[in-house]
Amino acid sequence: MKVVLVDDDSVYRFVGTTLLKRLPQVTASQFFEDGESAIDAIKAYSDETFPDFFFIDINMNALDGWDVLDEIHLAQSRLKKNSVIYIVSSSPLSTDIEKARNHNAGLRGYILKPMGMEKLTKALEYTGPDFILL
Repeated sequence: MKVVLVDDDSVYRFVGTTLLKRLPQVTASQFFEDGESAIDAIKAYSDETFPDFFFIDINMNALDGWDVLDEIHLAQSRLKKNSVIYIVSSSPLSTDIEKARNHNAGLRGYILKPMGMEKLTKALEYTGPDFILL
């Protein structure tokens, strides 16, 4: 499976890299430090290169996670392909969680930082119909 992580925190990207390398089911991963570079990549994906999973931070400089989600939604419509999408955030605000739950990109869930191996594994394995909060 192909996984993308978008976060402006270099420590979180390092931890994410380390965790994803330990999972045999992850065959490829990409990391973006800002919304703009993530959106550029999303626009360039094809059916063959579109990731299976996205983990996106909400609060980033300039273009934020909501902007990235909007672009993923457009790409999914264009390519007729759906990815599993999670918000990963330090924000426990119910308004952010509800906005994620109702976003038109069809998010699978919301993960509160810090995200360790247990939360990452649960997120990758979760196939339930409901929005999950980890």
